[in-house]
Formats: sequence, structure tokens, C-alpha cells
Amino acid sequence: LILDEPTSGLDPLNQQEFYKMLLEAREQGSTAFFSSHIMSEVEKTCDRVGIIREGQLVKIGQISELTGLKNHQLEMSFSGPVAATEFQALAGVSEVEATQEAEGTTLRCIVRADALDGVVKLASRYPILNFVSREPSLEETFLHYYRDDDK
Repeated sequence: LILDEPTSGLDPLNQQEFYKMLLEAREQGSTAFFSSHIMSEVEKTCDRVGIIREGQLVKIGQISELTGLKNHQLEMSFSGPVAATEFQALAGVSEVEATQEAEGTTLRCIVRADALDGVVKLASRYPILNFVSREPSLEETFLHYYRDDDK
């Protein structure tokens, strides 16, 4: 199957019916090439994704590979002061922001997937109250390839 924006103009009920039909076709061994700008739809229906920029295929892989390639947004709350400079010094860590509050420190940063281990080990040296990691969506990964020059 070759599908170009197949749910464009469909109401939500018919979109769900389309997804069922696509799943049936996959279960019968069909392959579908699916073009869409609706990233949540791509995540829902596709196993592998190719990102095209300026007519060139810049990335291809499993959904999990593509969303795991880029940055995680971390927010950590500590019960005391934290040396933000230690986090800034870690390779793969950027945009470090530390906010001192009466109950402690909140530290926010962007971390490459391959640098998470070092951040967790460093954070474990401090009394931590909360740790939230938000992984990138396929849409964020897609936008990375359109915003940055490091394809």
C-alpha cells in the first residue's frame, strides 16, 4: 500500500476505522508506505520511519530508535543545595538551570540519551526528592532534523 496523508479530512470515527483496516492489512502481510505530517499518527501506525529533508532521506529507523536518539528533558528536585556547575561539566548535558527555593533546589537540564547514566550517578550524590525525565516524541525528533544543521 502507498498512502499519502490517508486520514486527512477524516473525522475521528473514520480515522479509527482506517487504523483498524491498516492493522488488518499488516496482519495479512502487507507493507504500507505511509506519508504523513501528523507525527502522533505515524507513531501509532508505523514500525519504521524515514525522515526526509530537502528531498534527501536524513534518517531511517524503528520508532523507538528515533525517539531515543535525541535529548531528554530532566527535572530533579533536591532537598538541599546542588552544584549546578557539576552537571554543566558533564558531556552531553546542556541548558542547565538551577533554582534555589526554601525547600531545596530544582535543577532542569537537557541530556543526550547516551549521557543519562552520568547524570543519574551525579544526582545520586545529593538528597533527591523527585526525578522526572521526559523523552522526546517523534515530532520533536522530526523537528530536530528540520531545525539543526547537524543532520
